[in-house]
Amino acid sequence: MAIRRSVAYSEHMPAEVKRTHMKVLIVDDDTPNLELYRLAFTMRGHTVHTAHSGEQGVELFKTESPDAVLCDLILGDMVGTEAIARMRELGSAQFYLLSEAEPAVLSNAAERSGVTGFQKLGVPVSAVVRAVSEDFAAALP
Repeated sequence: MAIRRSVAYSEHMPAEVKRTHMKVLIVDDDTPNLELYRLAFTMRGHTVHTAHSGEQGVELFKTESPDAVLCDLILGDMVGTEAIARMRELGSAQFYLLSEAEPAVLSNAAERSGVTGFQKLGVPVSAVVRAVSEDFAAALP
């Protein structure tokens, strides 16, 4: 699968405006979900990289140093918690789990990994984008 990168319009903005726009890595083996989140974050002005597998996500994490990573809990080649653990060995970012699993399963996995979990079903994508964006803005000096 090809690696997609969406460049937000913010790359052409002055630095004082760009500061709240982040680099996001989305890891999901479900292409429609991947594209939905990519589009939503891009429309909010963020630069987005996408990966269709945990391994591809880890490789992109190495080269792109994203500010935030959203990772599906169940990937074709590994579970999202493993991908996040491997990324944490390489650097820091804000990490989030996405899942269509039962809320208790997602909650347990997110708690064990020390990340925030978002349900894909029943939670609007815009709410996820807003929460991640607000987390990032709140962490800025």
